[in-house]
Amino acid sequence: MFFRYNLLSIIWSVIIVILCSIPGQEFPDASFIDIPHFDKIVHFGLYFILSLVTIKGFYLQSSSTLLQQFPYLITLIYGTVLGLILELIQHHYIPFRSGDPLDLLANILGAITGAIGVHFRIVPRYFLLKN
Repeated sequence: MFFRYNLLSIIWSVIIVILCSIPGQEFPDASFIDIPHFDKIVHFGLYFILSLVTIKGFYLQSSSTLLQQFPYLITLIYGTVLGLILELIQHHYIPFRSGDPLDLLANILGAITGAIGVHFRIVPRYFLLKN
């Protein structure tokens, strides 16, 4: 049951890892997007969605009572650790990319905002905890 309810979270995590592993020179030119700190908005959005799907998956699965009891806390820890590891990998191993503490902050804030959205049922009906 764990895999069934967390498949979307796993897929989204893989998408984040792939996007964060693309060397800087291979990114398409986005100069037409003239929004200051657009990359921070993208980081926020990626981790916001990760938080939504992970909390729901943890809550609905029945393999681990720990995940069911603390889906918010474990999701926030997961998002923070994933973001930190990816920023360190970018900084040390990905050509033309650098680890940015503000990207990590955007990741964490996105995850927190997603958790708040689920907790207070602000997000669309699909993401509410009951299936």
